[in-house]
Amino acid sequence: MSRRAARELALRALFAVEQGRAGPAEALDHASQSLPRAPRDGFAEDLVNGTVGQLETVDEILTPHLHGWTMAQMPAVDRNLLRLAAYEMIYTQEPVAALISEAVALARLYSTPESSRFVNGVLGSLARDLEGG
Repeated sequence: MSRRAARELALRALFAVEQGRAGPAEALDHASQSLPRAPRDGFAEDLVNGTVGQLETVDEILTPHLHGWTMAQMPAVDRNLLRLAAYEMIYTQEPVAALISEAVALARLYSTPESSRFVNGVLGSLARDLEGG
């Protein structure tokens, strides 16, 4: 499975977890059934479990970059997409530019054109902060 498909699967699962529909494992199973091109794999599982496990820290790190928004105010898709991308930026060695690009592509697919710009801005701000600039 491609990294993008795994991220898409993880986004769907995180959305379901947040909505209280399922725990991480069940949400991944359900998401993989509804997204046949993205069968469940270890990378998607790591993304979901890591994001859920570090949710408080990820939200705390993201909040200063929301500029006038709170986590609760934004659409659930955008919130979970930002959490997923921020988790990867903070806890993995994936190239930051690629992570931002993937998040923007998923925002275009699952949210609005305005959301893709918002996601790009928030993650760009986070990236600069993480780089120390």
